[in-house]
Amino acid sequence: MEAREALLARVSAAVGTEVRDPATGEVIGHVALGGPGDITKAVDRAAAAQPGWAALPVASRVTYLTRCADAVEAHAEELAYASAGSPARR
Repeated sequence: MEAREALLARVSAAVGTEVRDPATGEVIGHVALGGPGDITKAVDRAAAAQPGWAALPVASRVTYLTRCADAVEAHAEELAYASAGSPARR
């Protein structure tokens, strides 16, 4: 199983909660709930990954970050609504 698929499997198996459209009550998503232990694990994993990231050539890091920026830009409207606590327009 690829790392991304393994991560998605862990997240979908995690304890979570539904996200509802406040206007309609419709379930529009699910989010996993985490606690202090999850934060500690995330910080530890990020610290462990940092040397590998730093060792990548600058051009490779630029490529990765550009793809991230492109994904954010492609979903800017959805992200804006989500960060405001509103459902995305349909």
